[in-house]
Amino acid sequence: DAVLLNGFHYFESLDEAYLKGVRKQAKNLGVEVRIGAGGISAGAKSFKDRYGSPEEALAMGVKLAKIFDTSVVNCRIGNIDDRYGDGGIEARLDEAADTMLAVRSRAMDTGVKFAFENHAGDTRSEEILGLIERVGSDLCGVMLDPGNALWAMEDPMVHLEKLGEHALCMSVRDYMLWPTPEGAMLQWTAVGEGLMDVKGFVSLLQRKCPDVPLFVESISNSPRPLDSDLG
Repeated sequence: DAVLLNGFHYFESLDEAYLKGVRKQAKNLGVEVRIGAGGISAGAKSFKDRYGSPEEALAMGVKLAKIFDTSVVNCRIGNIDDRYGDGGIEARLDEAADTMLAVRSRAMDTGVKFAFENHAGDTRSEEILGLIERVGSDLCGVMLDPGNALWAMEDPMVHLEKLGEHALCMSVRDYMLWPTPEGAMLQWTAVGEGLMDVKGFVSLLQRKCPDVPLFVESISNSPRPLDSDLG
């Protein structure tokens, strides 16, 4: 079994002795702990410097990955609003790339790769592929989220087809989608309670990235409109 702690706030403390105690308890339970460093783009609307600069936060993620003996640290930009800020999503992608490159040597020395997430509709497949090309596939892979792919107006199956070979981590949830006078609305559901072809998705997942752990992320919240300008 594995659990993804996608943010440092899940820990009561970042003291090394405390973290080693958590690792020991997880190991005794047969649970692998995976780490997420959160946002690494200083210009993102949701970025907070609670753990320092983006570079300092990502370096902390590498430190925790070493403690928990995991080779992947998740990271992201923010949310769909970042597509419409100063410089657009391209500026935020540049910031994320610079952050990863600034921590490159530390990650390489520790044997860690960064799994970049398509978070809350902020990035699309082609943009993530461009980021990987700039940073290097030896340093950066993908944290795939099919629910967020749909939010960015991408078919989750197409999203997986394009990015599967770079996938290091995966969270999956189902979704409902229905037309409205303005366009369409999206709402996430538990797996098996929505429109997603779960069997087809998992079958493609097995072919594209069979060794990637699948984290089930059940989110129930209010509907949100899809932005047709992204299509």
